[in-house]
Amino acid sequence: MAVTKKEESLKDILQARPMSKLSDAFYSKDVGRVKGKLVYFNDELFPRLSAVKEDIAKELSLFVDWSGKNAEFEAKALPTHSRSFSFNHILVDKEGRVWKYVCVKGGGMSMRNIPEDIQPVDQHDRLHEAQGLFDIEGAIADRDFSMLFLKNGVKTTAPFMIIEITEVIMKDGGRKSIEDLKKARKLTKKIRYDKEILPYRPVLYVRLFSEVMRLQDAKKQDFEKFASEHGMSPKEYRRWWIERGAQNLAGIHRLGKYHGNISSHNLTLDGCIVDNDGVKDVSFDDATRIDLTDFLCSILYCVPASETRELSRTFIEKYLEGRGNIEERELKHLEAEFGGHYSSFGRDLRLAYAEFGDAIAMEIQRRFNRKAAASSDAA
Repeated sequence: MAVTKKEESLKDILQARPMSKLSDAFYSKDVGRVKGKLVYFNDELFPRLSAVKEDIAKELSLFVDWSGKNAEFEAKALPTHSRSFSFNHILVDKEGRVWKYVCVKGGGMSMRNIPEDIQPVDQHDRLHEAQGLFDIEGAIADRDFSMLFLKNGVKTTAPFMIIEITEVIMKDGGRKSIEDLKKARKLTKKIRYDKEILPYRPVLYVRLFSEVMRLQDAKKQDFEKFASEHGMSPKEYRRWWIERGAQNLAGIHRLGKYHGNISSHNLTLDGCIVDNDGVKDVSFDDATRIDLTDFLCSILYCVPASETRELSRTFIEKYLEGRGNIEERELKHLEAEFGGHYSSFGRDLRLAYAEFGDAIAMEIQRRFNRKAAASSDAA
């Protein structure tokens, strides 16, 4: 059977734009292979790779190697994502979406800025996952919500595979099994996750990014480079990014979910919302307001003061447009939240809140006018 243009095979993996071309924030990480077991592969998006998924899992069963004794590859990493590393590769999924970067999460802490007595994995608190590792429950949650979002047009990461690791590489280059570390109480045997106590199972969670760099990682020149690379001026790029982010957040809320951790750490330079393992059902009035407030603070992170009012209004208008099914009760709650006076806030945040409140009030008034017009026509 011929491979379609939308589907991927190993021969189609191409070299993407090197991350270091965008920013000097990326640094190299030595990684070596460890033993692992494939527990999930995304056959739905990458059916043509299903036949070789075990081979790919072996290639991606990687862990940081501080000693360099086991190093087989050089990955790229960012200082603010200490347990993740990435590779520049293009993959095209069944739906034709292009993914430019393969990111492995849970492959050990970076050696940068780590005290000498710390290992690449460190259990600092009982019933919490160790630094440098990632638990299977978080990976499954992120996978499920990411797939839900992708199916509904929300721009995020694509889950690729989950590999349960049975060993790690220690500081001196020696290897320790997960079981031995648990027996020695260097790792917890159980973990608290979503109010449950569950067996602790460290995994490598492999995701695909269209752009791996987050707002938190970027400097002014990085934003400018990204804008230029995509044929936009910095001002055009800021508006494009905010409109795309508003559409994505509206899409999440339209599904009855809220992210709960919107920040410059989880928003990429191409407007994707990532790290979805903490997503929850909207079950209280303030849920969507929390996401909106967090996104608002992220807007201020990368927008000049002179554009704060204009782009804050652009964001909330695009958000309300994308919600579609937003109930009047929620609208009025948001108006009350954003329409108040926040004297303790900084000037830019006060202005942005005011724009949010005004735009929501205008939306409520438009709805009232439509209802009034409909009643008049019926009479």
